[in-house]
Amino acid sequence: MLLVSSSRHWQLFVQVTGVVAVPVPPAPVQFSLTGRVYDTAYRPIPDVRVEVVDGPQAGAFAATDASGRYELPGVFSDAVTIQATKDGYVPFTKNYKAYFRGVNPLADILMELSEPSVNMTGDYTITFTSDTSNPSCSGLPDAARSRTYMVAITPTSRPTSYQAVLSGATFLPSSDRFYLRVAGTFARFDFGDPWETGIIIAEEPAPSTYVSIWGSADLSVGGATISGSLSGSFFYCPVAVSGEFPRCTVPGAGCVSTSHRVLLVRR
Repeated sequence: MLLVSSSRHWQLFVQVTGVVAVPVPPAPVQFSLTGRVYDTAYRPIPDVRVEVVDGPQAGAFAATDASGRYELPGVFSDAVTIQATKDGYVPFTKNYKAYFRGVNPLADILMELSEPSVNMTGDYTITFTSDTSNPSCSGLPDAARSRTYMVAITPTSRPTSYQAVLSGATFLPSSDRFYLRVAGTFARFDFGDPWETGIIIAEEPAPSTYVSIWGSADLSVGGATISGSLSGSFFYCPVAVSGEFPRCTVPGAGCVSTSHRVLLVRR
């Protein structure tokens, strides 16, 4: 054993002769695979066959339930490739690997339809109308019960995914846009719970006054006019204080319903 000093620290060198150290490989990381299967509009797909296609457990499979959920039998080591198949959809194949012990990889799957989905790109007029049959909406002033804007819809980098940018009114910062996803002739507009997604439509129709709308809309796409239901909330604030998001300083009027309406007309 040789001990050497330096101006910065001590270094210890140990020399062992006649012995060859053989590193012991780490035990493989074991994990299970569960997840959900959705179409490109994020609707769950039932009866999808999810199958292991490599390794010692090749051929093991599970089928998704009504909520799109599946759970493959057994556990896997290091990595595994699975394939999801169902008539009418493009097969999906992906390799999954666990990087940390005790942490299963996220195994949700997005499947595209075999037939092309409608192209939503274009300029439209969009109208959001509150549920007039809901008593909770009676407090909304007439001006806040229906709002109409111009909207430009453009594709994103993801297939069948689009961004919609509103115009024709004064909007609060970053509250003039939302996203939509399409599968076939079905479109889902997503400007959901602002506390979860951070996405909200918020207009300032008059100084220090705002109308906000959030929720999700399911639409059947066909022709120049598209309509559907909006599940979410309308809120009207007559006096607000500016900030990162305006604070309503007097009691506002809200309306929560699953039966609001959306009308989209191509221009």
